[in-house]
Amino acid sequence: MEQKDTPMTVSAICHFHAEPNALPGFIAAAEQMFDEIVLVSSPMDGTPPDPETIAIAEASGHKLIHDTLSQGFGALRTRCIGYGKGDWCFLLDADERVWTAPPVLGVTGTGKFPDTLTPDVHVSTQRGSVNQRDNLRNWITNAEAEKALALCVSRRHWFGAPGEWDRPCQNWNPIGGEADWQLRLVKNSPFVCYDPEIKMHEKIIDTRTWGEPKFLRVSDGSLYIDHYSLHYKNLEPEQNTEDAKIYNELEPGCVDHMWLKHFPKA
Repeated sequence: MEQKDTPMTVSAICHFHAEPNALPGFIAAAEQMFDEIVLVSSPMDGTPPDPETIAIAEASGHKLIHDTLSQGFGALRTRCIGYGKGDWCFLLDADERVWTAPPVLGVTGTGKFPDTLTPDVHVSTQRGSVNQRDNLRNWITNAEAEKALALCVSRRHWFGAPGEWDRPCQNWNPIGGEADWQLRLVKNSPFVCYDPEIKMHEKIIDTRTWGEPKFLRVSDGSLYIDHYSLHYKNLEPEQNTEDAKIYNELEPGCVDHMWLKHFPKA
């Protein structure tokens, strides 16, 4: 990849509500990876911020913004881009991690959760690690990235806790697997926004055309988002049910198959 000489900065922007178990680990990992961390408290209108999670955010010393999820994820994430100072913004949830140097992993098998409760997927740990911190900066300084508004990054889902690499929820191989592609790494540009009409499963758009922006797909295994929602949802069954109610309010029926059938009810 042809590189530009100008250094680029990346802001990690995390919107959250009640995430007292997940947020400390998110902050610790993000401090090793990003140039800036912005924490955005975003309960629904009429719901007070969670005091325990707010205390964690305040104690971290990172920028804390108060916002709302009531207009949906699309509108919220558009505002989140504007909260960052970096040249690029990585929009993440508290239960997601972009590790600095995760192990090199191989994956085989079929099936994915929740379509299959016990997918037949297996991970092999290989020698060495992936320098995701350098890889991220190589990608955004790639000359091709100057023409793009976003990078599309694969997200790996896990049953276990952060740092456990033996219980995958899906085969994330881009060919023959169940790769979950996410347009979450976006240029800090007035031309980037998320469609405000889509409240769940948000869609990124180029405001100059109101269509999908030009993006690069990171398909070489050099950069992943790792997602640990199942671990944290098992720790917080009451919040599970509350989240399901909120998301079904935004888009009726959108999370019933994911949470209410597979996790304890409050």
